[in-house]
Order: sequence, then structure tokens, then C-alpha cells
Amino acid sequence: MLEKIGLPAKPSLRGNTWVVDASHSQGCTSQFTFINRKHHCRRRGGLFCNSCTRQKMFLRGQGDSPVRICEPCEKLEEAARFEGHGHKTRAGRGTILIPSKAV
Repeated sequence: MLEKIGLPAKPSLRGNTWVVDASHSQGCTSQFTFINRKHHCRRRGGLFCNSCTRQKMFLRGQGDSPVRICEPCEKLEEAARFEGHGHKTRAGRGTILIPSKAV
């Protein structure tokens, strides 16, 4: 799923494999402008617009605050939760999804 938009299969810890620059969102392909700003997915490192990174979650190695993730990463985390891999708390170094709000 993520390989189709040019992102690595494994998560990026602390942004080791972040996309350096792009002119369009890797999610919806909208062009970046002064108003439509660039945001990195903190899980895989892709560049997305605000609309494609509205969801936040806690990530191991990313501090104590929830960070932006892209929609494909949100879907992967939801699938992992249903498989029993995402039910851990922050203390257990798993992930917790934060409901989308205005970012």
C-alpha cells in the first residue's frame, strides 16, 4: 500500500528516511503552496498536506506527545490493533490513535 506512493515498507524512527522535498502531497497529489503547507508523516516520512495528516498518534521514539501520521499509516495501525498488536499503552511502547480534530 505505502510502496505505491513511494514510502518505505517499515516505519521510520525519528524520521531517518524522511522525504526531503516534494511539490505535491503524496496522498491526494494537491500542490503545496503558502496556504497548503507540507507536513511529514512521523511514522513513514512521506510529505503530505494538512488534509492527509489530520490524524495523530503516539509513536515510540517520538517523544511524549502525539505526532502527525498519514492516512495509509493510520489504516495500518488500525489493522494492527485488530490483530492484537496495537492494544498496548504508551508505557508498553505500543501505539495509541488520537481521534482526528482540527490540527
